[in-house]
Amino acid sequence: MARNLIGTGADQVSVNGMLGELAFQTKENVNSIIGLNEYDCGTVKYRPIEFKVFSGNKGKGKVVEEQKTPDSPFESIESGSWPAGVYNIACRSK
Repeated sequence: MARNLIGTGADQVSVNGMLGELAFQTKENVNSIIGLNEYDCGTVKYRPIEFKVFSGNKGKGKVVEEQKTPDSPFESIESGSWPAGVYNIACRSK
């Protein structure tokens, strides 16, 4: 994961960084995705807040797709998934 920004508050952690997997369709080439997710360390859950999809590497180039979901529900984190890897880093000091 490149370019991580972690902000904490109570038992929740917000992480902004490169995402490994995301399923959606676009007519343009996609080379990188940057997203913001919130992690609830106490319940081992996360939720996507927003993401942007770029035509270039490392968040450069044209924004191909953008989605904001600030009210999305928290989801359980599956062992071995990319959210589990981020959770282990973001919530290890909690």
